[in-house]
Amino acid sequence: MKATGIVRRIDELGRVVIPKELRKTLRICEGTPLEIYTEKDALVLRKYSPMATMEDDAKDFLDTLSEMTERKSMLTDCERVLCVSSQELKPCLNMPVSEEFISLLREKKSVLINAGTGNAVHVCRGAEKYVSQIVVPVLSEGEAIGAIVMLEEDGQKLFDGEEVKLARLGACFLARKFG
Repeated sequence: MKATGIVRRIDELGRVVIPKELRKTLRICEGTPLEIYTEKDALVLRKYSPMATMEDDAKDFLDTLSEMTERKSMLTDCERVLCVSSQELKPCLNMPVSEEFISLLREKKSVLINAGTGNAVHVCRGAEKYVSQIVVPVLSEGEAIGAIVMLEEDGQKLFDGEEVKLARLGACFLARKFG
């Protein structure tokens, strides 16, 4: 943990204020769910990600999706890459997702980007070489809580609608786990 030098007192109701600078840096806004847990003698607040609870089911789905399509895939929440389907993508694991990717998720639409269109979204640092992508948001109560992403670096191997349907199937399956 990194010390901030900021000290706050707990009020009579047990509340503590998280400084605006930290909220901005960590992208915590009003309504952001926080998970509270202890670590030795420390109290830890962390943004809660319902998608993180799905990693085992998601990993099985990603592995199956990759076997069927011979494409690489990953699952993200709105903060980071949660799981990947291949060794090649391992460096992306737990990497923060880009602002550009977060903006795409906010649109709540499935996106197919094939090489040559110049519209590829950089999901995270380390995934820049993937020129073709399918991004399917996982929606819960009308909000994007993450995405299934399929990736291809070979500009000659284009994605098609059937692969989008498979990714949508996975996103719907994961979303139902929260319903």
